[in-house]
This record gives sequence, structure tokens and C-alpha cells, in this order.
Amino acid sequence: LKQASVVAESLMGEIALRPVTGCDADGPAPPGSSICVIADAIGPESGESRYASSSPLDHPNDYHGFSMAGIRALDGSAIAGLENYGASVSVQAQALDGVPVDRGLWVTVTATGPNGTQIRLQAFQARYGP
Repeated sequence: LKQASVVAESLMGEIALRPVTGCDADGPAPPGSSICVIADAIGPESGESRYASSSPLDHPNDYHGFSMAGIRALDGSAIAGLENYGASVSVQAQALDGVPVDRGLWVTVTATGPNGTQIRLQAFQARYGP
């Protein structure tokens, strides 16, 4: 149970480091414009992967639908001793405490241990950029 908790906390921490913005980092609004070249959306944009150094998941909502059976590092390598653990992520648009639904995300990380025990962590993130 403790190891599944550490897996969930680690993945949630990774996701929390990503900015919540209205424009995808691969296509921000041109200078002087409020229109995105690529609007950010739930789920990864084409070609993005957690394991890709050239096109990584760059927003929390890119992790929506992500799952792994056997815990892997960001470079895709298996982490010894965690082969029987798993993790999955769900991200939804969410309003909360005056933050409108188009500016808020509800992130759920679920980690599963070898005996089927699950740990679920949830966090709210609000958009602070364009």
C-alpha cells in the first residue's frame, strides 16, 4: 500500500509541474494576439508522449487517459521492483470556488499495487496563463 501511494504521489507531482494554459506550448498565441496557434485540449496533442524528450506531455490535461502497467521512468525504462504496479490518469475540466470550468482541471491519479489495492489522489489546478 505504501509503495502504491509513492507511485501515485510521484506521478501527481510530475503532472503538477506542467503549466495549465489555454494555448498548447507547441503553438502559443503570436505576440500581440490572443488567438492560439494550437488551442490546448483534454488529452495529448498529436505526437506527444510521456516518454518523448522532443515532444513530451506539456500540460496536465495531456495526461488524460495515460496508463502504465509496470512503472516506468520518463525515459521509458522500467523501474526495478515496480513491475507489478500500475498507474492511470484522468483529467476533466472543472469549475471550483469561482474558477470557471474553462480555467480549471480536476486531475485523478490512480495507482494499483500487486494485490489489486488502489490509491487514488486528486488535485485541482487552475489556468494562470493565456
